[in-house]
Amino acid sequence: MDTAQANYSYGKLQRVLEKSVTCVWSSGWTSILVLGLGGGSIIHSLRKNFNYKGLIDAVEIDSVCLDLAINYFQIKKLPGSINFIREDAAEFLKKTTGSWDLIIIDLFIDNKIPENIICEEFVQQTYFKLKSNGHIIFNVILKNDIQSLRTILKNLELKWTEKKILGNFVLFLPK
Repeated sequence: MDTAQANYSYGKLQRVLEKSVTCVWSSGWTSILVLGLGGGSIIHSLRKNFNYKGLIDAVEIDSVCLDLAINYFQIKKLPGSINFIREDAAEFLKKTTGSWDLIIIDLFIDNKIPENIICEEFVQQTYFKLKSNGHIIFNVILKNDIQSLRTILKNLELKWTEKKILGNFVLFLPK
């Protein structure tokens, strides 16, 4: 699933997210939140490559992507519990009372992260929903977006590391 400038699922993106998850993986985790499902390649990776059997909550605003993930890429047939939520990720975080061991943020319109995602409120809400000893993985493509996120993280006094994986910037925020 691609646009002219971005890969939304499978291919390179799947490899970026797999390598990112490998950097922080804990077999003891019981809950994962995926913000930006796309075609669901990360769900396949979590179930098959990481043998993750716990709960996955998958938030996707685009009903076409959600339909493709469920019906074409058949992620509903994978083992384990998956909750599909069709909603804006920022709005979902404002309303939910849930918390997760791992939160994967892969939210783009083409290759740019939406403005309501690159802001202090979204980062704070995401961090607040993270369980103790959990991690946030934030996938970023554009240099301007990574610079904005670095500034936000500094302002919030959050600790993070980052790696460049297959050309993408990936931020890792532990709790």
